[in-house]
Amino acid sequence: MTCKKEDLTFSAPWKLKVSRNDYLTAVVLYFDAGFTRIHKPLWLPTGPKAPYTHWRQTVFYLHNQLTVNKDEIVEGTITCKPNPGNHRDLDFDISYKFDGMADGLQEAAHSYRMR
Repeated sequence: MTCKKEDLTFSAPWKLKVSRNDYLTAVVLYFDAGFTRIHKPLWLPTGPKAPYTHWRQTVFYLHNQLTVNKDEIVEGTITCKPNPGNHRDLDFDISYKFDGMADGLQEAAHSYRMR
């Protein structure tokens, strides 16, 4: 598979199962790059638990923290598209909906620019 310019525009649902009682203050975005059309295919993961690469994770801070409990579910949508004013920038919209035991129903949408 080859990444094309059109692939930079996408929207996808996401779901996070909370692993412990805590505060959720940000969402982290990372990716795995696969070089599969070579003699010996190679995968470069960029996640926070992967070995270091020159690619990094991106942190999207929420405007308000969520009080979360183990096994609760936070779900939402992420949308990405190239910025019309600078083709090297990406615009992200992240929305979420969370109905937690501590604070009840929380919904929000945030916009970010990656430079």
